[in-house]
Amino acid sequence: MKKNFPVTGVEKNYADTANILSTTNLKGAISYTNDDFNEISGFSVEELLHKNHNVVRHPDMPPAAFESLWKTIKSGKSWMGIVKNRCKDGDHYWVDAYVTPIIRNGVQEEYQSIRTKPARKDVERAEALYQQLNKDKLPWQWKIPHLSLNLKLSLAMMLVLVLSLAAPVLMGDLSWSHGLISFFVGLVAVGVMNFIFVRPLDRVVEKARSICDDKVARWVYTGRNDDVGQILLAMKMLESDAGGIVGRIADVSKQLKRQAEGLSETVKQNSDNVNRQRSETEQVATAVNEMSASIQEVAQNAQLAADATQTASNETEVGKRVVDEATDSIKSLAEEIATTAEVIQELEKDSESISSVVDVIRGIAEQTNLLALNAAIEAARAGDQGRGFAVVADEVRTLASRTQESTTEIQAMIERLQSAASRAASVMEESQGKAGRSVQKASDTTASLEAIIGNVDTIKDMTVQIAAAVEEQSAVAAEVDRSILMIRELAEDTAEGTNNSEQACEQLNGFAQSLAELSEQFRVKKM
Repeated sequence: MKKNFPVTGVEKNYADTANILSTTNLKGAISYTNDDFNEISGFSVEELLHKNHNVVRHPDMPPAAFESLWKTIKSGKSWMGIVKNRCKDGDHYWVDAYVTPIIRNGVQEEYQSIRTKPARKDVERAEALYQQLNKDKLPWQWKIPHLSLNLKLSLAMMLVLVLSLAAPVLMGDLSWSHGLISFFVGLVAVGVMNFIFVRPLDRVVEKARSICDDKVARWVYTGRNDDVGQILLAMKMLESDAGGIVGRIADVSKQLKRQAEGLSETVKQNSDNVNRQRSETEQVATAVNEMSASIQEVAQNAQLAADATQTASNETEVGKRVVDEATDSIKSLAEEIATTAEVIQELEKDSESISSVVDVIRGIAEQTNLLALNAAIEAARAGDQGRGFAVVADEVRTLASRTQESTTEIQAMIERLQSAASRAASVMEESQGKAGRSVQKASDTTASLEAIIGNVDTIKDMTVQIAAAVEEQSAVAAEVDRSILMIRELAEDTAEGTNNSEQACEQLNGFAQSLAELSEQFRVKKM
């Protein structure tokens, strides 16, 4: 058997009203302890749960006591005894233990032990007996054979019968008739008393033995080792049965009261939370109303934006058409400039051709002038015969001179014309380049306008979708508003119900207190 050390030998006193309660599984592992158990033993709940109950066993307890305990409770019966337990710090405390199996649906599931403060005389007898048992000794009273209650009563009645016979002699009456009469009267009295008292007492003793038949417990609780002690032990067991029930009721009542107090506090807190929820819900409802108004304003603005986008789209279409027309005009102008450039280029070529012709004419004029000069020289040599020829040569020279002058003027005019044509060609070429770039820019502008139109269409579609979504959101907001109003109403109902629950918990707490007080009133006093 496990022995827990160290021990101090100091007894720990505790309140007479203490209700020490614990439960274990079928193997003795602790599954529950109440506050009195934890406080008196010095162990915490964590140190006791799932530990074997022998953690509080004191080494002074004899193994025979626990053998009787386990044998009894495993058979489905209750056991009681005076037990010495060890505290965590090594001190000890005595308990009047009542252990009973908990049976559910005909099956033992756990054991419950209810311990109270024992009577001092019971502790003294138990301590003396346990010391002897630990030394493998028995009390000397146990060694004396005891007579049954039936036998004691029978002997007493026989003594009465003998006295009835001896009475006449002692009284000086030597009449046998009187003696015989007394004998028969005594015999009848003995028979009647045996029938009325002795036989029922036998049944009482047997019944008492069926309730509890524990020699150690009988001696500890009664100090007797006979049938009277057996009857007293049975009465003590019945008292312990009732006390155990009351103890369990008291413990449950205490737990019920604690739970009711906690529930009342929780309900009160829930009531406060519901009130705050109601306040927050009202604020949310106000915010939703404001949001609904904002959503409607956004929807109106979105519709205005959609209208403005449609107007911009229309104006962009007009601008595109204008740009298309400008592009066509620029393209036509570019084509005309290109045609003019070609004409100027042809004019420049024709000017070059004229210049070539003028060069030929100039050469002819110079040659003519040279021939006229030679003719004049020859006419001068001829004298009067060549005078007419000289006149002709002079005219030819004059004509050649005017031809040269005209050719020079024509050459100058052609050069000016070529210079102007060249400048015009350069300008036309530059204009043609600008016209080409303008056409390209117009094309780019057209592409940009087309992209803008596409984007505007997209924006328009998105604006329409936004407007629809805003309308839908507005409807949802309105529904949320209605839901929040419903939640507020439900919160008010919940608050009212919580208030009712709080009152019910207070009543439950009162009932638990009354039950605890009732269990205290019905606590059976120790014999």
